[in-house]
Amino acid sequence: MVREDIVFGLKNAVERGSSIEKAKMSFISSGYPREEVEEASNFIHSSYSLPSMEKRESMYIPKISSAVQPAKESFFSKIKKHWKIILILGVLTMLILILVLTLIFRDSIISLFS
Repeated sequence: MVREDIVFGLKNAVERGSSIEKAKMSFISSGYPREEVEEASNFIHSSYSLPSMEKRESMYIPKISSAVQPAKESFFSKIKKHWKIILILGVLTMLILILVLTLIFRDSIISLFS
């Protein structure tokens, strides 16, 4: 499966005037696997004809097919999205724990105030 982020990055570099080879080497030197970069490059070549410099500004980019795999979401980005829910669940868990401990030790707690 072609990775969407690599495809967009390569297309963006070409649109800005860089050669496809320079863009590929940039991705590879940044740590992307060579096979995935080559696959994305081949996808671009097979799906689109790369425009000349004059046509780049007015280029229409069609939607990418379903063969493109979206970038995977990291664990921490999921936590950032749902931090309110996680906070509420944490507070709720603490309140339930306090309630259970209060019920278990109610005689001891009452004797402290008498």
